[in-house]
Amino acid sequence: MKLLLCEECNDVRKLDYEVTSCKCGRVKARYLRDGWHAEHNGLGFLLGMNNSSLGGAIHGFRQAAEVGNDMVNQEPSPFVFDAWVMTGNPRVAINPDL
Repeated sequence: MKLLLCEECNDVRKLDYEVTSCKCGRVKARYLRDGWHAEHNGLGFLLGMNNSSLGGAIHGFRQAAEVGNDMVNQEPSPFVFDAWVMTGNPRVAINPDL
């Protein structure tokens, strides 16, 4: 999953095939047809998340909640998931016309 992040309005939005913009409209981005690559207008940041890693963190949180255990100090934490800044990545193109 890819998200856009605007430093001006502190908004984070999930990308779609249609152009997605932050609340203030400064940052715009969208998925390309292949569903893997994206383009953005060169402002703000694109973030990438490992969907299965996020699902695992949510699952760990639900399991801990069921037994009343916060598991905050457990190593490795079941609430951590993989995410990274995608801006500058070859899977992300800059299109100032968005």
